[in-house]
Amino acid sequence: MLIGEEVISLLKEENFQKEWDYLYLNCAWATSFQSRGFVSNWYIHHQDEFLPVLVKSTSNGRLTGLLTLTIPLPNTSHSKLRNNRPRIVGAGVYDAEYQTWLGRPGENDFIQAALQKVIGRFPSHDIMFRFLPSRTPLDWIASSSFWKNKCVLQPYRRPFMEMNDPEFLKIFKKRGYRLKVNRLKRLGDLHFKRITELDDFVQILDELTTQFDFRQGAMFNKITYKGKANKASFLIELFKEGLLHATILYLNKEIISSIIAVKDSQWAHLGGINTHSPFYAQHSPGFLHFIMLGEQLVKDQIQVFDLTPGGDAYKERLATNSDQVHELLVTNSKTYLVKRRLRTLIHNQLIKAGKRPMSLELDLKRKIQVFKRQFTDFMKMDKMIERLKKTGTKNKVQVFALDVPDTSSYPISLSKDSLKDLLNFKPTGSDPSRWEFLEMAMKKFENGGHCYSWSDNEILMACIWTGLPDGIDLKSISEQANSQPDSYLNGFYIHPNCNIGVQEFLEAVAREIAGRSIPQKLNYIGGFKDGHHFQDFKSKVQLQTY
Repeated sequence: MLIGEEVISLLKEENFQKEWDYLYLNCAWATSFQSRGFVSNWYIHHQDEFLPVLVKSTSNGRLTGLLTLTIPLPNTSHSKLRNNRPRIVGAGVYDAEYQTWLGRPGENDFIQAALQKVIGRFPSHDIMFRFLPSRTPLDWIASSSFWKNKCVLQPYRRPFMEMNDPEFLKIFKKRGYRLKVNRLKRLGDLHFKRITELDDFVQILDELTTQFDFRQGAMFNKITYKGKANKASFLIELFKEGLLHATILYLNKEIISSIIAVKDSQWAHLGGINTHSPFYAQHSPGFLHFIMLGEQLVKDQIQVFDLTPGGDAYKERLATNSDQVHELLVTNSKTYLVKRRLRTLIHNQLIKAGKRPMSLELDLKRKIQVFKRQFTDFMKMDKMIERLKKTGTKNKVQVFALDVPDTSSYPISLSKDSLKDLLNFKPTGSDPSRWEFLEMAMKKFENGGHCYSWSDNEILMACIWTGLPDGIDLKSISEQANSQPDSYLNGFYIHPNCNIGVQEFLEAVAREIAGRSIPQKLNYIGGFKDGHHFQDFKSKVQLQTY
């Protein structure tokens, strides 16, 4: 067993590199996530966050077994304990969809001896393998009372697309697919492209990771790439190794969807980047991309496209077949063993009942986070008084006009529909959480809304939304203001520490909406539900309110 710098040094040895490659190519259950190109690059690019742990066995000078693991380093974002227990995970962590060991078919001695080594060195740590591939040998667990009392196996269904399946080839001829493609083509030049040149990949990577972080942040409260240069560098190295299959769907040279899959010679795994632009969500660009990608994979002689476990509805629509993979926990704790087995039982029952465990767990986490914020906000005395004053009153729509000068005295870097700006949102005080904010932003974009934003030093200072929300009687509100509004403001945000520039920001938005024809007044209608935000807004800009 080697740890830390010992592992990094071993990776540089030419003979070890050759032995690893040979073992990988001859291991029946190995995936591209166990290749030397993937694991060694992951270790090197994550040394500041994770401690490498490697166990190997040799016989007559040949490598016969290899287990690559890692431990989150203290004082990093990954070191937070789950269930108050330290954890060892497979190399790659969430970047590796599948985590297993390399060995010879029919031999289980290596993995048992390797786990014994790790347990002996780290007795208080749990060992977790995220999704063992379907052909991974697991009979050694059931055949040994020692391992049965330390292991928990949880099965997951894995859907995949077989490229030579006649049913898959029929999907290109379906009327629904052709209609969706034609609707997008009416908006402009629709172009699907596989990225094969490194310079092209590097050029688009920033936009892809921004789209990915925005969607992952809105759906799962996870930001993977923002502020982490090593993550992008890792992807670039994988591209150089030939381990990525990158495809982009363009509309008028704008990226509206992308899939960066991790691949080997026969399989492509949906384990990299999967994005689609929220501005075109109504046209289902992500779903269309999957179908176009399938056609591309046929040309590239990839036999199987692994849609990965998760229970997502769109994966089931696309899948032609499925198999079973497992999550494996190895623990010394009897109490935790019982808890995990109970969790596995509940998980399996939910699956039988047609429920998606991940969705239920995610919804619960979201509700808990919102409740904590609202409760903390409610318990503040000034917020309690404000709420009591509002009891029994209806939300009113604010109607106001703004003087728009030809020029601004304060430099504002204004952006429109910038996902990067919105990812700069940092909640303070009674602000919504980042999760709530990004989720709201994604829904507004998907409903046709637009956003003007201003960031300074990678902090979102202000943003304002345009677009008419549901349930608003625009005609009656226009009569109330005695004029037809030039635009409708559907919510805004101002950073609490933004004491200058707000008036100029709003004026810049007004000029952007008005275009070259600058009116003396630009009428707005704004339905603002956050009362404290509106009072803060009025104190920082000069408005005529009706």
